[in-house]
Amino acid sequence: MKRDFAELYELSTRLMAQTRPARALIHIRDDETGEVVIHEEDTDLNTLHDLLFEWLENNYSCDCNRKLYWMRAKGYREADPGECHCGDTRYSITNIEPLDDQA
Repeated sequence: MKRDFAELYELSTRLMAQTRPARALIHIRDDETGEVVIHEEDTDLNTLHDLLFEWLENNYSCDCNRKLYWMRAKGYREADPGECHCGDTRYSITNIEPLDDQA
């Protein structure tokens, strides 16, 4: 089920009392090629809200980190630090699907 990010934020606000780790499928698109991969995020973040914040506004919103997750989802070797460049134009998140009963 696809949801827009505003709907996901609203959903996550209702789930903030959750005490178990948040899990989701993160759809990451390489904006140069259009290829989309799916990364299964099984994190120690305690809420879906935290997970969304991390991917949309915090550390994982940078191309340098999104490239690492994109490469892992493809089964490629880890990128060398010199191959990862900061920015917000190369990789984008096209969908975040909560897993389990978080939806």
